[in-house]
Amino acid sequence: AKDKGLLRSLVALTQQQHRQQQQQLANNKDAANISRTGYAWQQQGPDVQQRLAAALAAYGEQLLATRKPEDAAVAFSAAGLTEDALQAYRTAGQWRMCMVLSARLGHSQRQQQELAQDLAEQLQSSGTAAEAATLLVEYLGDVDGGVSALVTAHAWREALRVAYAAGRSDLVDTIVVPAIARAASSMLSDASESIERLNKYSARLIEVGQRRAAMAAALATAEAEAATGAAAGLPDDDLVSEAPSIISGFSVYTDHTATGAGIGGSSIAGSSAFSRPPSTVGGRKPLRHERKVSKKGNTSKIRAGSPGEEAALAAHLASLGPAQHVLEEAGQLAELLVMLQHVDDAAKLQQRVGQWQAVAAAAMEEVAKGQQQQEQGAVAGIPGLQHRQQQEHQAGGGPSKAAKQQQQHKGGTASKPPTEEVRWKWDVLRG
Repeated sequence: AKDKGLLRSLVALTQQQHRQQQQQLANNKDAANISRTGYAWQQQGPDVQQRLAAALAAYGEQLLATRKPEDAAVAFSAAGLTEDALQAYRTAGQWRMCMVLSARLGHSQRQQQELAQDLAEQLQSSGTAAEAATLLVEYLGDVDGGVSALVTAHAWREALRVAYAAGRSDLVDTIVVPAIARAASSMLSDASESIERLNKYSARLIEVGQRRAAMAAALATAEAEAATGAAAGLPDDDLVSEAPSIISGFSVYTDHTATGAGIGGSSIAGSSAFSRPPSTVGGRKPLRHERKVSKKGNTSKIRAGSPGEEAALAAHLASLGPAQHVLEEAGQLAELLVMLQHVDDAAKLQQRVGQWQAVAAAAMEEVAKGQQQQEQGAVAGIPGLQHRQQQEHQAGGGPSKAAKQQQQHKGGTASKPPTEEVRWKWDVLRG
């Protein structure tokens, strides 16, 4: 009833005299349901239909203002405003519907070609060169431009298909093959560099994890000796004096502020940023250099010896592996290199990218292992939790709820990454 009342108000207004009021009504939050009830009013005479068209046009303009160009195009089509619908589809990048409506409007061949040229340039600038290639070839007969656009989009198979379909085998030799060679060489270089970086940061992650484990063992030893000394009645001063020698070198992992040498030989000098109290709601304002950092965004730098180094290393390692589209493109490049009788180059490419994938998978296994060790260490460090879990295990005849959750998490981290499931290797090129 509310929608029908809103629609009656829109229809009652004329397009010429009350355009502003129509727009205000179209901006109403309930205007999204106009199209659902509008069709029921289309059978009530030409005057009503004309006013309904004006209401739908106002609604289409509102949809454009709210960045919904495709919905606006449909609203304009319902209002019979085909030209406005074409422009809305153009804003949305829907070139196919643009060409359809251009034909329905009876545009000449020249007008359609001009539209296709503009749309192709728009698509290329927005990073969808493969879509632009279809316009260039089918509407403009520009095979050279279409093949070049496909090469830019790394649509290698389609570039070859289009060139051969147009009887332009010369484009294969002058445009496609050189581009394939450059892409393969670039991917080989990227794979080698990524493998080197993965090995470097994996080694550092293992080192940091070992230091963390050593710190945990040292703290456990200190606590055990403290408990033994307390049971034996030793003075507290004797117990406290032993602690610094046991956990020396691990101060960067504690919550308090410290200065001096950190892990890996890095040094964190004391400054006002570290000596000030932590910032909380209603607390101190950020310092000038802190405001600059926040404006630039999170740079995710890996600071050697910092408490967050291990987490930063894990995040960085996760970003160094080959993405799914990279593996798929490697498969295409290897396939085409074989077709062009460069079998050795194809095998080298597949093996190098495969090594990249394997090294990345091994690095993520180290990340998962470190995370599991941290979780186990955190549970072990909670007073009484380990003892309580043992009691639950003995009383219930099975593992505790916390232990089950740990086991489930452990199984989850061991699952294969998505890239492990990508089928991109060719059996004939396997080493």
